Amino acid sequence: MENNQLANSNVLKFLVMAACVVIVIAGIKAVAPTLNILLLAILIAQCINPLVIWLNSKKISSGLAIVITLVVVIGLGGFVLAAVGSSIYGIREKVPVYSEHIGQMFSGLKEKFAARGYDLGSLIPEGATSPDKIGALIKAALAVMASVLANGIFILILVIILLAEFAGIRKSVEKKSYPERSFMYRISEINKTTTKFIGITALLGFLQGIAGVIVLLVMGVDFAVTWGVVFFFVNFIPVVGFFLAVIPPVAIALLEQGGTSAGIVFGSWYVINLVFDNGVRPRFLKKEFEVSFLTVIVVLMFWSYVLGPLGAILAIPLSLCLKFIYDVYAGDTKRLAGIV
Repeated sequence: MENNQLANSNVLKFLVMAACVVIVIAGIKAVAPTLNILLLAILIAQCINPLVIWLNSKKISSGLAIVITLVVVIGLGGFVLAAVGSSIYGIREKVPVYSEHIGQMFSGLKEKFAARGYDLGSLIPEGATSPDKIGALIKAALAVMASVLANGIFILILVIILLAEFAGIRKSVEKKSYPERSFMYRISEINKTTTKFIGITALLGFLQGIAGVIVLLVMGVDFAVTWGVVFFFVNFIPVVGFFLAVIPPVAIALLEQGGTSAGIVFGSWYVINLVFDNGVRPRFLKKEFEVSFLTVIVVLMFWSYVLGPLGAILAIPLSLCLKFIYDVYAGDTKRLAGIV
């Protein structure tokens, strides 16, 4: 009898917990457009925060370090916003040309397959390769970029505030203003760990993005800086991030210069990615930050569903942050229970 009551109690607890999780996820999904702005600002602030820490290590005061960092942030941020804004306008102007080229390419493929006895048209829905349909898809992708760009100034302001907050918390922790097991002390420890991962990933993505932009400029591929910026952000997506980043420049090279140029762009970016992923990244990031392919796919699907397209970029940093929070508080729970 007691066993049945205990089992029923455990089932009830599980159901209540599952209901709470569903409610929380639904709430996050409902406020995703606003939450994404804050989360993206936190991500960018953590990318830049190592610069403030490095300046502090050179005996530069926190105030001056933040001012120097802000000059860098405003300079780079202004340049990126201008470059991406210009690219969105340029791509919009060329959408009809790109759509026509893509339609012609598909028509050519259909003819080649038909000559070999394969009906490619039966595999592709009717009208899917029409210029209007393709143009609509391109414009939908541009709309996502434009929505982020529209909030660019607000995101920069949030980044500035967050950098000042991070410096204040770090200073308070160094002065031992917070008890060791206080919430603010834990937040500073988690922030230190996530900043290490995000900062190193950002630095490597920045360097790799510059190398990729140089290749595109040499090849004469349009909107090179924008594709470098895109690579910087999708670099936070392990395993599949590179392939998501390389599609736009390869597609532009294919449409404007042909298959040979597209192949060179893909090959160059692949070699750069290979060097950084296998030669440089392991020297800076320890195994504690490694994520399995299955985990990557699961968290990408989850956060993309909850937060939308930006969820793919934020997925790994968010998941690692939640993991660190769980490790900290689960460790305390086990200690209180006498397990550890």
